[in-house]
Amino acid sequence: MCFAGASQQWLSSIQFPHPGENAPRLQINLRWISVTINRFGINVADADAGVRFFPWSSLGFDLATGVSAFKVDVGPRTNGTPSLTATLKYSLATLRAGVAYSF
Repeated sequence: MCFAGASQQWLSSIQFPHPGENAPRLQINLRWISVTINRFGINVADADAGVRFFPWSSLGFDLATGVSAFKVDVGPRTNGTPSLTATLKYSLATLRAGVAYSF
């Protein structure tokens, strides 16, 4: 029997205040996807948030942080034969600071 399913949720590129205003901008990105095929399950998540400020019309500053993670699950076989079961997890955190040029 083969079962496959997937789901995805996201909240991408929300900016406060609206672009064009001379104020710091907060940007948030959230992404998540989950896929299941037979006895294999995969989950991937990614999130980041940052602040960007343009005190001049084309030159600004950028500060952001983020996290990414994935998890792979291998479940037992459904037919009762011996099988490998495992869980693999990985995560990564980032920090970014820089100068932004808009043209």
